[in-house]
Amino acid sequence: MKKLFLVILILLFAVPSWAAWTIRAEIDDRIEWSDGTIMYRVKVQMVSDGTDLAEFNLSTYLSPPQLDTQGKVHRDNLWTEYLQGGYFYMVETDPGTEPDATYTLAFDSDKNANILDLSGLSTTATEINAAATDLDLFPIVWDLQIDIGDIGSNLDAVDLYIYIIR
Repeated sequence: MKKLFLVILILLFAVPSWAAWTIRAEIDDRIEWSDGTIMYRVKVQMVSDGTDLAEFNLSTYLSPPQLDTQGKVHRDNLWTEYLQGGYFYMVETDPGTEPDATYTLAFDSDKNANILDLSGLSTTATEINAAATDLDLFPIVWDLQIDIGDIGSNLDAVDLYIYIIR
């Protein structure tokens, strides 16, 4: 009986946890200017499982079926239909369930070109940051990679609003 208890105890600590980050993304707003340029706002909700999240591609979380801002169901990937080929304009960070400590965010192109690195982000205040280029726009040829770090413990949450112009 003691051996069985010991084996169970060892297995509990030796087997990794199956918990995972919860990530949701959607195009939640769009504005069209008189020259035909459209700015899309992509809402990304991230909830921590207490581990450091590996970098992820935004396109992975913009999969069908979803509704656009006019209520139309899209069978195609929202990334390729609306955002691919656009320009990263800015990001708004909104710490939902206050992270334990200041956290970091990095945005890169799919070819690892740096778009924007943010550190020391507030655990309470909403912040807006623009792309780190001459024109404050960065072309998104294929995909946008997001890396969040140091968010804190389990169930801490951050919402991002990424603005992409196309």
